[in-house]
Parts: sequence; structure tokens; C-alpha cells
Amino acid sequence: MSRRSFLTIDKDQDPLLKNISPHARKSNDGNVNARSQGDNCTTATSGVSPYTGTFGRAELIHLLKRTMFGVKKSDLDYFTGKPLAEVVNELTSALPSAIPHYPLREYDSTVGKNGNGTVDWGGVALGQEWGRPENILSGSGGQLGISDPTADNFWRDRSLQKWNIGIALNQGRNVFEKLVLFWLNHFAMNSITLNYSQRSFLYTKLIRENVNTDLRELVKEITKDPAYLMYLNGQDNTANYPDENFAREIQELFCIGKEVPFDKRYTEDDVKMFARCLTGHKGIIFRQGTPYNFLGADYGFQVTDHDYGTKHNPVRAPKKLSAFYSNKVITDSNLYASTAGDSELNQLVDIMFDDTDKNISTLAGTEFEGWSRADIVSDFIVKKLYRWFVFSYIDDNIKANVIKPLANIYKQNNFKILPVLKILFASEHFFDMRHRGAMIKTPYDVVIGLLRTTNGEALANVSDVKQRYFHYNALHQQSLGMAMGAIESPNVAGWSPYYQMPQYHELWINSDTLPKRQDFAKRYCGNGGAGTWSFDSFQPTLNHIEFCKTLTDPSDPNGLINELNELFLGIPLTSNQKSTIKMQTLLTGQTTDNYWTQAWNAGSASGATTQQKNVITSRLKSLFDVLVRLEEFQLT
Repeated sequence: MSRRSFLTIDKDQDPLLKNISPHARKSNDGNVNARSQGDNCTTATSGVSPYTGTFGRAELIHLLKRTMFGVKKSDLDYFTGKPLAEVVNELTSALPSAIPHYPLREYDSTVGKNGNGTVDWGGVALGQEWGRPENILSGSGGQLGISDPTADNFWRDRSLQKWNIGIALNQGRNVFEKLVLFWLNHFAMNSITLNYSQRSFLYTKLIRENVNTDLRELVKEITKDPAYLMYLNGQDNTANYPDENFAREIQELFCIGKEVPFDKRYTEDDVKMFARCLTGHKGIIFRQGTPYNFLGADYGFQVTDHDYGTKHNPVRAPKKLSAFYSNKVITDSNLYASTAGDSELNQLVDIMFDDTDKNISTLAGTEFEGWSRADIVSDFIVKKLYRWFVFSYIDDNIKANVIKPLANIYKQNNFKILPVLKILFASEHFFDMRHRGAMIKTPYDVVIGLLRTTNGEALANVSDVKQRYFHYNALHQQSLGMAMGAIESPNVAGWSPYYQMPQYHELWINSDTLPKRQDFAKRYCGNGGAGTWSFDSFQPTLNHIEFCKTLTDPSDPNGLINELNELFLGIPLTSNQKSTIKMQTLLTGQTTDNYWTQAWNAGSASGATTQQKNVITSRLKSLFDVLVRLEEFQLT
């Protein structure tokens, strides 16, 4: 299916949109803008040398759209006039190292230990933070004999999702929230499937507090994370009953990847050896002398479940890895040593990230010949970053001119991603016209991005805790319906638009998600959608007049459409398109611009009558309705 053609279906069914000619593949300056894997477009040959072209409004908007959700006029004004290096530095520096606050108890509870619901099973009152260590139920809070915590656990899981949406909606002027989403996708997990709210919270907290951590250390933390120990069966992996699930994914999805040909990389025996080394790690849900701690989240190492190899039985096979891992042998820990888990995990990570062996025999004759495993890890992660922030398609030019130098930077900076992004965001390649408006927006970019662009956060950020979280839930449900939920990955590989070739980002659009994307936008700022919001009775509606007052000159119909084009659409409209849109919306069929100017001046004045306000509001709704139904609205 041609998704570009599919995006025009709404035009074919609407007389107004039919009059807007299909978008040319070239912008007014002749440069190719949007492309897909199916387009016969040449790819960029530029590299990561510093961008020396004009850094104007268009370039700034491109940068902000790729690093944040939507573009707020206030953010645009803040960065306007600053040199590229300064903007990139602000976007990638001083990122949060701690969560801004804990999720709140906004749910009703009928299982509180006092029996009347004023506090929940963990003793947390309405409006208080349930994720804090003192509220984790370490044996002192919940009393199983009074009530079962299952209901509270269910609502805490939902509260966690709403909390994440709220933080993203109120993000700062930096790339942080998109990096959080990147790592939530890389170490993918589904909190609803897991169904242990405190574990899910601590997993999310771990990600949020380590977006720029050395990947080696983050992998170790994920390995021992109580949520992940349950999600990928790590806590079920014992010497007598090995489970290879996490042992496979730590190589295939988290570190080594699948770029190296299947028969040249790690083997099935490597998976088995990794599983043996990783036995004994536990997410503890029982504590001695306390009731069953359903909501608890502790890590522990069970010495009796670990495979001690030759230290347990001299005739047992050693933990020897394949030629891809240079035939390394893991040193067995002493029998029942409490340090065994960390010791063997550290050895595995050191071997995967080793940069000393440049003559791995299995790589001979492949494009990876002469590479170390550290090179392979770096290549894998940088390609994921590239597909996240630039474009899905990677050819030999991009591998040589972009991926390889950035992978070297990643490796040289102890496997931290911010040094890579600082170079990428200031590069010739990033600002190549081929990459502007080239990707389909994620559901977060549609939902959160549209609200942020139009200053709509205030509609959700009400003072009442229950109401505020209800609003966040409504936004979460909208995004989830478009196939992206907060901490609700469809599987351990993450969202398919980031790994499913050859479509990649085009998978965000299909016959189910496109109507939902359009319906959300039309109900928020257009003439209404096909249905109504069904979640928590919250349907945010844009105040068109107040929003347009924040723009440069809303009394000028041409300037207004140009500015909305910049903020809403991924590609500049042609002059003919903008003229047609103006005439059929703001001018309601008239030909004189002053027809709108007079209406705006009257309807936006402090003493405007309801009728005068309604005149310009109805025209603005028609304008916004057209813009969000254009295929260009789906691009970033």
C-alpha cells in the first residue's frame, strides 16, 4: 500500500480539500522534502561535519520538532536568534537526573487498611505520592488480612501511565522526553501485562534517571530491575530450570543487535551460556515475617539458584562462549558466594563491550571484518538513534558518512548518547532538505505535540488531582488508540515502526490509526470528528482566538496561514494551496484579505460581542480543520 496515496483519501471525499492540489514533491526552492523507502529519491551524501548553512526559522522549527513534542510559539521565540551551537547545547545539556515528582494517588480505594477508603492498601491518602520508598509496602503498610491489594495495584498501574503522559505534556526545553521514550522503546516493557505497579514505577524511574548513562551500567541495572526480572522471566532462571528469554534479548535487542548476519554472530550455545551466568537474580515479593507483599519491588540474589559451573561440579561443562565472543570462558564464582550474580553479569557485559579484539574470526568476509564487539554495539545503538531522530532508511552513504563517525563518538564517550546527539543535531546531514518533513509523526507527536503547539497543556493541568489525572488518561487513551501507549509496548522489541523493515515509520499509518489521528485533531481544533471522547468525559477544545493572539499577526490572513503551516505541517504548502485554503476558510469565498482583517479586529477586541467572536471562531475552526486533514499534518 502507498501510504502517501492513502493519506489523501480524506481529500477525495471532501469538496473543499479536493480543491487543494496534491502537494508537489519539491518545495518552492526546488529541494526534495518528504520521501519514503518506496520513493526513487537520492539519499543524502552529507556527513556529520558542522552545518554551515542558514540557521533560520525553518531550520529551528525542524530541530525543535525532532527533539520535542510539537513546537510551542514560546519555545520558538526563546531560541530565535541564537546560534545553532547554543540551541543544540541547551537542548542536550542539564537534563533531569531525577524524576520531577512521584505519581499521585488519584484513584478511589475501597480496600484501605482502615476500611473506609480514606487511605489505600499502602496507607496512601488521596493526592499523596504512592511511589515513594516509604509507600512501597515493605511489610509495614499493607495488611493482607484486612483486604486484598489487587484493586489498588490495578489503579496504580493506570496512575503511572497518566503520570508519564503528564510529564511529557509539560516537558522542558530539551530533548529529555524524547530520550525517555527512546529508552522505554529500547528496553521495552508493558506495565499492564506485568501487573506489578511498584515494579513498573521503579523501572520507569530507572529509565528517567539514566537517559545518558553508560550503556554498560544501564544494562546491568536493567538485568537486576525487578520489573524486567519478571517481564522476561529472569527471576525464573535457575541452575536446575534455566530460562533463556532474557539471555537472548540482552544480546539480540539490547546490546549486539541483529545487524551482523545470523550465522556470524552469537550462537544458540551463547544464549545458553548467558542464561547459566544470569541465574539467581530475583525480584522479591516475600519478606520474612510479613504478609504477602503484592505491590513490593525488591531485588535480591538467591545464591542457591545460581549455576556455579565447575565450582559446584568439576565435571560440569565450563561456561565457554563462541568464537564471536573470542571463545571467552566465564570465571565461575565460589559456591554460594553472594557476589556471584554481579561477578558473572559484569564479565558478560565486559565481553559484549570489549574493544580489544579486532580480529573476530566469525566476521571475516563480512562488512564487519576488523570490528570489535564494542564497534558492533555502537553501530547498533547509533542506527537506532538515527532512525529515531532523522529517518528510517540507512544506505551505504549514510553508514559511511554518518553512522560510523557517530558510532566512534559513542564508543569514545563511554557509550553515552548525548555526545552523539550534540554532533548529530548540529550536522550538515541533520539539516539536509531530504530529512525535513520526511517522517510520519508518532502518536505522541500527534496528541501531545498538537496540545503543546497550541498551548493546550493548560486544559489538562487543572488543580484538582483526580480531574488532572483523568485528563492525562484521556490523552493516553487517544495515543494508545493510535498504537503508542505509555509503558505499554506491544512486545519486548518495542514499537514496530522502529524495527519492522522496510516500512518502518510508515507503519504508524493504517486504516485504523489514520481516522483516529484525524478525528482527535478535528475534535480538538477543527469542526469536530466522527465520534466523541469516551474517556473520563474530557474533550479538550482549543480556544482559537486566544491561541491566535499569541501568533505574530493574526489579522493578516497570509501571515496567519504561513505561521500555522510552519507549526502544524511537516512540509511547506505551495502558494496555490495556501491561497485556496485562505479563500475557502478565512475569507469564506471572498477575494479581499481585508475581509478577514476587519473580522479579526472586531472579534478579537476586548469588547467584542458573542456574534463577532463566533464569526472569526467559525472561520478559524474551518482553517484548522483543513490543516489537520492534510497529509502534510501527519509529517514531521
